[in-house]
Amino acid sequence: MYSIPVVTPNSAQVLIRWEKAAVPFTVEVPDVNALMLKKINDAIAANPNDWKIPLAVARQYGNDDKWDEALKWADQSIKVKETFQNLSAKAQFLYFAGRKDEAFTVADQAIQRGKSDKVDTSSFEKRLADLKAGKM
Repeated sequence: MYSIPVVTPNSAQVLIRWEKAAVPFTVEVPDVNALMLKKINDAIAANPNDWKIPLAVARQYGNDDKWDEALKWADQSIKVKETFQNLSAKAQFLYFAGRKDEAFTVADQAIQRGKSDKVDTSSFEKRLADLKAGKM
C-alpha cells in the first residue's frame, strides 16, 4: 500500500507500506512559480518593447482571480505602450477587484485610446454601459 501524506507546492512525501515495513521518501520538483517568473522575465528582457508579454501574464493572473498581480502586470504593459487592449484589461481587473469607480475611469480611457487607434470598441462600450447601469 502507498500513501502521500504530505504535499507542498514543490514536494510530496510518499509512504510505501508492506506488511510491517514502511519506507518514506520525498519527491521534489523545481519551484514552478519561480521557474515561470524566470521565463517571463527572460521573455521581457528579450523583447522589452513588447507590451503583449506582460498583458498575457496579467490575463493569466486575472484568470486565477489574483487581481493585485494582474493589475501589476497590466500596469507594466501600459508602461511599455498604452493600448485599448491593456487599458480595457486593467479596467476589468479593477472591476472584479471591487474597485468599480477606478474601473469605470480606466474603461473610459480605454475607449478613448481605442477610438484614437481606430479599434472597434463597440462591444466593450456596451458591456461598460450595462455595468454602469447595474445590468450585469
